Amino acid sequence: MLIYFERPDLLADADRDMMAAELRRRLVGEGHDAPPWLTVEKALAELDEALAKVGVDAPALVGYREHLEGLSSDEGFEIVGEDDRANASVEVAGDGE
Repeated sequence: MLIYFERPDLLADADRDMMAAELRRRLVGEGHDAPPWLTVEKALAELDEALAKVGVDAPALVGYREHLEGLSSDEGFEIVGEDDRANASVEVAGDGE
């Protein structure tokens, strides 16, 4: 996975796609009843608790919630970068505009 994050341009398209799919499965907890890691669903629940405590005047938390919701979508991850892929990087779709 380190190569996936640091130098995705070194991986074949099929390998990058496989790693992106695995990362998404881990983030949403697919195939696990209670994964020991923090999933998007757990993060959203914790964030909702924080929002309830601080109220609606927390735009940073609201933005973070939108970001987490985007991670749980099918289009949450993609490889973006230059056409030559030498400068490619892994970003969450919608970020880094």
